[in-house]
Amino acid sequence: MHTEKCDEGHREENRKAGRRRSLIQDVSLFDDSGEPVVLPADNLGPRGMFVKSDILFEPGEELWISFNVPDGPKVVVKGQIVRGEFGGEGKPAGMGITFTDLTPRERQWLERASSESDDETDAWQIVEDDSN
Repeated sequence: MHTEKCDEGHREENRKAGRRRSLIQDVSLFDDSGEPVVLPADNLGPRGMFVKSDILFEPGEELWISFNVPDGPKVVVKGQIVRGEFGGEGKPAGMGITFTDLTPRERQWLERASSESDDETDAWQIVEDDSN
């Protein structure tokens, strides 16, 4: 597990472009051991998510993520930790995760969910892109 904050350049390099929305639900992370770690999601976009956690996995570590796509199905996708944050100054502690094996259909669900207005789904709120 990662115990040091990523340096600023590395963190900025790994931030994903695109629209993000806050996501109010728990997600399950699974590593090779198969034991789930349930954490609250902070935001979700078509290429990744940020989960809140005081326990940080190593950047580069691969894992499986299980979550419900708003107005879509439950998905289980492979992801990779791209950054860790200890939090502070109004930002939560947690990890940025990029999705590495989305099917075309999963990508379509996430892109649609990310582009919906707040009026179309109660689980989403638009957040600034600088959070992941």
